[in-house]
Amino acid sequence: MNEKADKIQSMDEHKIPLEELLKRFGTNMETGLSNDAAFRRNQEEGDNKLPEKEKTPGWIRFLKEITNWFAILLWVGSILCIVTYIVQPTGNLPNLYLAFVLIIVIFITGIITYSQQSQSEALMEGFKNMLPSTSKVLREGKITQLPA
Repeated sequence: MNEKADKIQSMDEHKIPLEELLKRFGTNMETGLSNDAAFRRNQEEGDNKLPEKEKTPGWIRFLKEITNWFAILLWVGSILCIVTYIVQPTGNLPNLYLAFVLIIVIFITGIITYSQQSQSEALMEGFKNMLPSTSKVLREGKITQLPA
C-alpha cells in the first residue's frame, strides 16, 4: 500500500475521546487554534478540498464508447458483411443492409452510453455546488468565518 492509504487506514479520530483528540491536534475548546498553527497546518496538509479529476474531452469519450470490445465485435461483423457484398455483389444485398444496421447500432449505443456518462458527471458536479462556500472556525478564542 502507498503512504496515503496507510494514513487513511490508521485514522482513529472518530473513536478516541474528545480530550485526547484536542491534545493530538494541539488545540482546546476555549481558544481553538492560533492563526500561526492554522497556517502551518495548511502548509503541511494542504487546502481542505476534494481533488479534481482531469476532464477528458467529449469527443474522446464518445470515441471510446464506439470502440469498446462489444462495439469492435460489431465493427468486425459489419466489415465482414461489406466484404462479402464486395466479393459477390449479386444476391448479397442483405449483407450490405446488415452492415449498415450494425453500424447504426454501434452509433446508437455509443450515443446512449455517452449521454448517460455525461449525465452522471453532471450530477457529480452538482454535488460540488452543494458544499458550503464558508466555514466557521474558532481561532484564538474568536469565531471567524473563512472560505471553506
